[in-house]
Amino acid sequence: MDYTTKLAYQSNYWYNDGLNKANIRDLTGAITSLKKSLQYNRDNIASRNLLGLVYYGRGDVVEALAEWVLSKNLQPKENIANYYIQKVKEKRDDLDRINQAIKRYNQALDYCYQRCEDLAVMQLKKAIEMHPTYVKAYQLLALLYIMEEQYAEARKNIRIAHKLDKTDDITMRYMHELNQVRKSRNIRLIDGILSGYPKHRRHQIQKHRENTLCHSGKQQTRRPIQYKLQSQALPNTMLQSYIPLPRPF
Repeated sequence: MDYTTKLAYQSNYWYNDGLNKANIRDLTGAITSLKKSLQYNRDNIASRNLLGLVYYGRGDVVEALAEWVLSKNLQPKENIANYYIQKVKEKRDDLDRINQAIKRYNQALDYCYQRCEDLAVMQLKKAIEMHPTYVKAYQLLALLYIMEEQYAEARKNIRIAHKLDKTDDITMRYMHELNQVRKSRNIRLIDGILSGYPKHRRHQIQKHRENTLCHSGKQQTRRPIQYKLQSQALPNTMLQSYIPLPRPF
């Protein structure tokens, strides 16, 4: 196997890996794999077109169009990127709304730097209304709600971001932060309830709680796995309803 063949093989391998991840909405993982594919072969049209689709699935339409235009320039004829670009152009009203959503997101960032969080929240709500798959807008809105200690609203928005992209680092970090907040609040709540009991009764309940946590360790480790499997079973509506994914090599 010569050097050129090895590069093509590696590029196709990472394309297939990216395709598998895209199909389970691991969009962040898919982006990483497809970028590796293009490092081995920048002319891999299938990888570039799929990377555009993945960006589109995250709501990053500008990045998606950039990949498709580059793909079209590399292979002007018999390229599905032409179809993708045409479908976006046909929905001119949708494209205008997406552009407005991006402007509102950028305006929200400016408001954050100016410490005008209330105005930033308003802009992000409008951006999401215009562009319901905009992952970055959901993430920033969740962060602002966390800062304001509006944890229910933060969870609602970060869950939507998680449905759109299962493994985004920022989303996972915010979800972990919210889980930590919930744990600390539960502990304070239990301690507050216990404070109303007599001392000997508090000691008995505390010992029971510690024993329960020790003996249910196996059950507790199963729960996150169950949740993960259920979340992966969600339909890939954004990718499949727009255009079919390319076939693997």
